[in-house]
Amino acid sequence: MDTPLEAKKDSLEENRSMPTILLVEDDHFLGNLLAQRMRAENLTVYQAIDVVNARNILEGNHVDAICLDVMLPGIDGFTFLDELKNNPAHKDIPVVIISNLSQKKDIDRGMQGGAAAYMVKANTTPAEISAQVLSVLKKKG
Repeated sequence: MDTPLEAKKDSLEENRSMPTILLVEDDHFLGNLLAQRMRAENLTVYQAIDVVNARNILEGNHVDAICLDVMLPGIDGFTFLDELKNNPAHKDIPVVIISNLSQKKDIDRGMQGGAAAYMVKANTTPAEISAQVLSVLKKKG
């Protein structure tokens, strides 16, 4: 029979094998809804409400993919995407942009900036966003 310490260790090792997502979304309701949906897909989710919090999470944690809003307080998502893609430590982390900016110029900016996908929040459900993140993780392999 496992001792509580051994059981806890197994649980921690199991969590490490689950893909880890950094969700950067300043809308608390939507952020919690997306995080809940992603956790139901066996993803570990870190949540940040702005770029400063996202940077802090990235400093101390392994992240397999980032789900990034564009309209954030302070530094916007496009600027953060540029920062990520120009940082050798983070440039290979796939980024799925989620935004209500739906004009072609915004989508092009995100995709040309290195995003793996661009999803318009008003046109997608949390399940579709979660499925897109899972698809990006599979491609990352």
